[in-house]
Amino acid sequence: MSEMRKKAIEGLNVNDTFTVERTFTEQDVMQFADIARDYNPFHLDDRFTAGFVNQKGTKVLEAVLEGILARQEGREVMKTLLAEGDPTNKLYG
Repeated sequence: MSEMRKKAIEGLNVNDTFTVERTFTEQDVMQFADIARDYNPFHLDDRFTAGFVNQKGTKVLEAVLEGILARQEGREVMKTLLAEGDPTNKLYG
């Protein structure tokens, strides 16, 4: 059982923090592009994004991860925090 899950069972409090790390591989990104049929070069081609500057004025050096793919990872975190297998849990399954 993960430390995050143990903490959820013990009880979460305001200002509790935890860190989740995930490395998305090129294969992950390409599989998502195939499923979504979204081949926007902004998400797939480092050369395409090399000339862009983000809102903070920082130069973008590589392709930008598709937002919905990153949000899915957040959903996985919520599944871990909530009771796995609970049929009333709308986020699990």
